[in-house]
Amino acid sequence: MRGTQRNDEAHYLRTSDQKEIDLLIETGSELWAVEAKRTTQPQLRSLTRLDAIADLVGAHKRFLICRSSETIESGARIVCDLDGCSKYVLS
Repeated sequence: MRGTQRNDEAHYLRTSDQKEIDLLIETGSELWAVEAKRTTQPQLRSLTRLDAIADLVGAHKRFLICRSSETIESGARIVCDLDGCSKYVLS
C-alpha cells in the first residue's frame, strides 16, 4: 500500500529583538509554531511569548511541548508532551 508523501519543512526563527521560536513547521497550507520546555508545569508567560511570535509569523497552531502527561487544547494552542504532539504531526 502506498502512502501519500508530505513535503513538510522545518525552520528556526529569532527576530532582531531576540524573540525566538524553537521550531516552525510548514505543513501543507499551515504553519505551526513549536516551543519546547523541560518543565512539567508550564507557565502562562511561556504561552504568552509563544502567542506573540506565532502571531508575528501567522502560525495556525501553537504547540508548547513539555513534560506534562496531560494534553490541553484550547483553540490554536496545544500543550502536550512529545508523545501527545505526535498525533497532530503524524495525522
